[in-house]
Amino acid sequence: METKAALSASIALALEVLATPKSGNVDRFHDFEDLKLHDFVISSICSLPSFLKLARGEIGVGEAIYQAINESVKFHGEKNVHFGAFLLLCPLVSSHGDVKKAVENVKNSDWKQSLYVYKAFKLVNPRVLSSKELDLREDETEKEIVEKKLSLYEWMKKAPEENIVAKELTNGYKLSTECKNRILYWSEKFSLEKAIVLAYHEILSKVPDPLIIAKHGKSLAEKITEEAKLRLKDFKELGNFSIFMEFDEKLIERKINPGSVADIVAAGIYLALMEGVRIA
Repeated sequence: METKAALSASIALALEVLATPKSGNVDRFHDFEDLKLHDFVISSICSLPSFLKLARGEIGVGEAIYQAINESVKFHGEKNVHFGAFLLLCPLVSSHGDVKKAVENVKNSDWKQSLYVYKAFKLVNPRVLSSKELDLREDETEKEIVEKKLSLYEWMKKAPEENIVAKELTNGYKLSTECKNRILYWSEKFSLEKAIVLAYHEILSKVPDPLIIAKHGKSLAEKITEEAKLRLKDFKELGNFSIFMEFDEKLIERKINPGSVADIVAAGIYLALMEGVRIA
């Protein structure tokens, strides 16, 4: 079970980036100027040793996040490839896919695990929403974590409501579980890749992506959510995956990147793998 828990996380990261098209994100058809398909594949491979140690109980959640990022940047440079995905996946790997236990592990983490997450953030400096308390971008946050001995759970509770990745860790992985259920549903009708593409757009149609909010504002993020709903409606009527290709090209051209939804989807894929979804 330990090996499956770790391997499934690395495989989930690879399946997420290879699924095409995921509108606005790196996939087999699109690279970004600063992030390429191979950066994500490298990160998914380099994270495996950390996942294995975590699954065996040899390191904590925060330390696993730090080690995974620290090892992967040695190969792809100091780029943010999987910070949000690691934040979601590591608690799940620590619990071997048990969502309730994953949240308990986050609750039981000590301040040292929070500090590892802060240090991981500093390695790659991903774009995040501003926060009134314990903002990842502020140097004072490190001092406050130590002084107040804040667990990862206590820290994530203070994240902005729009931060769907942080909220998953405190509300029981609701979106990730929904994504898993949709992947399992669609995989009975289509290939796993197409199931992932459909689940991705379904999550995008439900929540404004915080990365879009951080870069372009909440109004645009909400418009993208509404447009995703329309694309899904068109797909259900026509059954044509080119609908998502068109949406993808539009978002890529405008540099609109729903990166946090992609993180949720990686967690959903992981949970589906742990439940035995067929890959072939």
